[in-house]
Amino acid sequence: MPPNHRTELLVNGELHSGFTGGHLMRSMNAPASNFELQYSATRTDTGRSWPIYEGDHCELKIDNKTVLVGYVDRSTVGYDPVTRTYTVSGRSKTADLIDCSCVHTPREWLNANLARIARDAAQPFGVQVAVFGDSNRNVGRRTRARAAVPAGTVGNAQRPMTKFKFQAGEPAIEVIRRAAALRGMFLFDGPDGDLVIARVAADDAGVALRRGVNVFKGERTGDGSQRFSEYRFRGQSNARDDLPGSAGRLNGKAEDPTLQARERFRPFVVTKKGAGGREDIGAMAVIERNKRAGQSETYRCTVNDIMDGNDEAWNVGYLADVDDDWC
Repeated sequence: MPPNHRTELLVNGELHSGFTGGHLMRSMNAPASNFELQYSATRTDTGRSWPIYEGDHCELKIDNKTVLVGYVDRSTVGYDPVTRTYTVSGRSKTADLIDCSCVHTPREWLNANLARIARDAAQPFGVQVAVFGDSNRNVGRRTRARAAVPAGTVGNAQRPMTKFKFQAGEPAIEVIRRAAALRGMFLFDGPDGDLVIARVAADDAGVALRRGVNVFKGERTGDGSQRFSEYRFRGQSNARDDLPGSAGRLNGKAEDPTLQARERFRPFVVTKKGAGGREDIGAMAVIERNKRAGQSETYRCTVNDIMDGNDEAWNVGYLADVDDDWC
């Protein structure tokens, strides 16, 4: 953790500080953030106990700002001839959605939108769900919205799905992830430990990444190996019990103009179950094309502070301008 910021862990109402090292990890690809903190003392220092145990509820704070709410996964105490060491690690509340099975009854939803499916699946675990666009809950800075897909298509979390099923024993997060994928949305957790569902880069970070200002190490990578000239999505709409033979085959297609211009034929075919309709299947093809085009160029950098310049810890899911003439 940053030495120039105060790091504290609130456990069972008691605030712990003085940590000598650690990290906080959050990612757009991980719906549960994780942390690890270390503390060490000389063997003659007997004035400090370690009342932190696995399963304890915890709240991680940096400069008195909450950056993670969740549970302790592991607590370790050890020693050597010189020192005693303590290590505690944990994840956000959404970890229970990852580890545990979905127990919603029945194992299907009819004419339910993404928000309802996600909230029903998360409710037994005490995890709230904020779907950006249908909620005004404070899940971080939400400023200038930028549409990732045409309005009213896959990105519309309020648009109902005719039928959505899950398998017995399927992890709750996978149920939610599959439903979110049908609407082109991603899962991550907010600082309060609850689940956030949003379109990638739907909002502006409010701060740019600039070499020599807040970036002191950077790396750009271009990789076209997972980019294709056209994306063909095939699916089947759900049948209605009152209309025999009502299920129909669906097809959607999107082309990548960059590879098309190079006259390189690279088709990619995806089969989706329960696509919902032609609008869904077509928009999913567009989203897959855009996602892979974006992932073909990545920029990694190390910033000079855990705070982003707006007195907030760096968070995921925001669009930031990059000004790096060396990359």
